[in-house]
Amino acid sequence: MKYGIGDILKVKVGNIILFFIGCVCLIVGLMFMTHILSLDIVNNMLGAERFKEGSEAVFLLIGGLIFLIFALIFFSDLAGYSKMKKKIDAIGADKVLDQINNHLLYLGKNSSKKPACFFTEEYIVSISNDIIPMKDVVWTYVHYQNNSPFYTLKLIEGREFRPGVTAYNDGNKPCDEAIRKVNSNLLVGYSKENAAAYKAIVKAHKR
Repeated sequence: MKYGIGDILKVKVGNIILFFIGCVCLIVGLMFMTHILSLDIVNNMLGAERFKEGSEAVFLLIGGLIFLIFALIFFSDLAGYSKMKKKIDAIGADKVLDQINNHLLYLGKNSSKKPACFFTEEYIVSISNDIIPMKDVVWTYVHYQNNSPFYTLKLIEGREFRPGVTAYNDGNKPCDEAIRKVNSNLLVGYSKENAAAYKAIVKAHKR
């Protein structure tokens, strides 16, 4: 299968739908507030007079909160899209796609069996998230959050990155093997020794 730019750069459809729902909720709240919609409609649906005159602000508040939450999710995804696009443009879309289609070392998948990230000879491409030069990864380990294992990468400049590959079924091991083809001195696993070694690497890099 050949991958195109749309496979690695996209705003999640689910977040677009959530934003649309949020907009509808806000509009409905405003319609109650401006009396375009009557409280009688809601009371008839509930089969009782639960809401009296003056309750319109409640609908606006609920609609506004739903809109705000869904808008934050959507615009956060949009910001990630913009950041990802800038990185692709800086590297060159043709080079990124060439790496994915012709120099793929490992394809990470998410729970729905769809690609979550690509490990190539030069880059780790996390879909709609980030692109990391493979050579910058110096330490990998499994980090547990809410009892769920997540594959974590520590970069030479001191930044942490999670490529979207969970560590279920030892899925982190082929990722490590792909990175080792570029960095044979890769630190693997969490330990005090590796933490100290990583700290020294970052310090030396920043000099």
